Formats: sequence, C-alpha cells, structure tokens
Amino acid sequence: MEILVVKPTEAELAVLLSEHAHRFPQKAHFVMPSEGGEVDLPVLLGNPTGACKMPEGAYVSDAWDTTISTMFKPLADADSDVFPLVADSILWPAPAVWNSWCQRWAALPNVVYKALREKVGADLSAIAMPPKSETASAPVVVALSRGRSNTWRRIAVGGRKFDLVLQPPDSGLWRLFCDAIKKRDAKVSQLVRDLAQSCLVVAVEGEETRSADDLFGPFPGASTVIALAVSTLAGVASRYELGEW
Repeated sequence: MEILVVKPTEAELAVLLSEHAHRFPQKAHFVMPSEGGEVDLPVLLGNPTGACKMPEGAYVSDAWDTTISTMFKPLADADSDVFPLVADSILWPAPAVWNSWCQRWAALPNVVYKALREKVGADLSAIAMPPKSETASAPVVVALSRGRSNTWRRIAVGGRKFDLVLQPPDSGLWRLFCDAIKKRDAKVSQLVRDLAQSCLVVAVEGEETRSADDLFGPFPGASTVIALAVSTLAGVASRYELGEW
C-alpha cells in the first residue's frame, strides 16, 4: 500500500498556525513500521475543538466532552473510541491523507491519542506533591495560609511547571457537581473545569501568579487532572472496612 507522506510548506504552516492559534497548535511526528523500514509521519496537533474558545459559528465536536465523561461517569452510551477525538485534533494532514494512514496503521490513532493527552495536560501522572524539603514560593505560602485544608501540588505540562494551591470543595459545591454530572445532557468537560477552577486557590509559574485561563487555555486536560485531585481531597478515594472499630 503506497502511503502519501508530505509536510506543509512554510507558507501553509504559517497559515495553519495563524488560523488555529486559538487551538495552540503543536508539531509532532510519529515513526511507524513499514515494509521498507520506518515511515516518519508529520502531524500538526491542535487542542480539541470542545476544549477551546472557538470562533463564533465554528464547528465544535462533542468528542472532548465524551472523553471527559468516560473519566468521570460510566455512561452506558458513551463512545470511548479515541478516533473521533484524535480526528478532531488533527490540523495536518488533510482528512483523506490521515484516513489513509489509519487504514495502513490501525493503531495510529491510539498512539496519537497518547501524544494528545500529553499535549493538553491530561496525563494523570503530571500532578504530584512537591518534595517536603522544598520551600514554597511566597504566593504559595500566602495561598496556603488562607485555609487550613489548602494543599500544595505541582503540575508539569508542556515543559512548564505550575505550583498549585488547591482547596477541597465544600459540601454544597461537591453536591452540585455530583448532581450535575448525572444529568444525561450534562456538558461534563465544562463542569469538570468549573470544579477545578473553583478549587484552584492560586497557580504559580516560577514566582509569577497565573490565571486559570493561562493554565487551562493551552492545557485544557489540566482541569481534568486537577478535578480528579480535588475529588481525592474530597474523600472519594478513602478506604473503609466493615466490622469492628
């Protein structure tokens, strides 16, 4: 099977980067096995349309919301296939070329999906507790002092590191979130982002305070990672044992 592999020209690339700037485009390449050895496939990845502030009237796929839904609730009718989300995020090559690649390499969408998760900051391993020996920056110290239950976390996304101070959701916010995601027509990705933003006391990069949009704009998956961390702070991962106490 003959595979067409072509990179955009500098002019085409400039147009794509400008036209899709709101989707934070990023170059990637995928080395695939071939009869002659290996083939290097150039791909321009953008954040999913459902995770972006899209221009008015632009098409928005529901693939991002469906993917987030599968992480937060077991929808019986949720499509966990990665292909729609990956296809929604491919800015280059053209759909016909992309589909021909997928016909040749059936697992290519799964590999691109891994790259996409890393790009958008949705890797669950990206967030961790800083070493106990490390001294927090001044903005983190101030944010920690605002609440006894506030906690310090660090998230590494896209080669950048943000120190976060998170507060557990109160019972009212948690109840509203749990009720909302049960609704069949719930836009789970937005609910998840709202929960993460509500519980984000401060985000600090180096010594500079960043807004939630500074973090969730280029890295929309970070809101999912933070919401899961906040859910843990709320106690969802608590262990129990029936019997004597």
